[in-house]
Amino acid sequence: MKILTPSPSCHRGFTLVELLVVVAVLAVLAALAFPAFSNTIRSARTSETTSNLRQIYTLFGQYEIDNQGRWPAPRDANNQLWNRDHLAPYLLRTSGTVDWTDLEDSIFVSPSAAEPGDRDNAAAPIVSNSSNRGFGMNSHLPDNSSGNYGTERQPRRNLIQEPAATMLLMDCNAQIIFGASWFQQQFTTYVENRHEGRNAILYCDGHVEMIRHVDLPLPWNAAEGTKASRFWRGI
Repeated sequence: MKILTPSPSCHRGFTLVELLVVVAVLAVLAALAFPAFSNTIRSARTSETTSNLRQIYTLFGQYEIDNQGRWPAPRDANNQLWNRDHLAPYLLRTSGTVDWTDLEDSIFVSPSAAEPGDRDNAAAPIVSNSSNRGFGMNSHLPDNSSGNYGTERQPRRNLIQEPAATMLLMDCNAQIIFGASWFQQQFTTYVENRHEGRNAILYCDGHVEMIRHVDLPLPWNAAEGTKASRFWRGI
């Protein structure tokens, strides 16, 4: 009876050269795939940011109905904030006090913001909570006080002459945007560039646009009818 023995070639493993070739091919494929994967992630975060802003605009509408046509002040005399103290209760369906911990995973947080304990960039403050992980409100929107503006005044949408050109919120690490002369110089600190050279801006008519920070019109108190005046004051 003839006994079959396995061929020596059946036990031959990969050579070092073959393994190196396989590793090199995998590295090339990973290098090609990584940029596309990163772009997909950034695009998804931008889409989520846009969705968050549109949902927040809906909350502005609910607040407006309950408050005689007024939007919340960016920060009122009692140091209550437009997002945490005035709009978040509508989202959470509560009449109680809302804390930042209640908003960590909510629409008030930008998907592109740094995680708590980290920084958006070297110039930005350390992220401590949702207060600087979200969106800043324009503090120069008109109310019914003869053209006066400020953080404690409640804007009225019906006084905004060009709502489609007037900023309401911007994706940034500040809760209130003042549009002062240092606004653009300190952009990396106060209005973080979270979307590859652009920022998500919610306009007063409810639409969202991506705008480059170098194109932000200044100053906020420019002459009426100018692009800057329309952007900040709606007139």
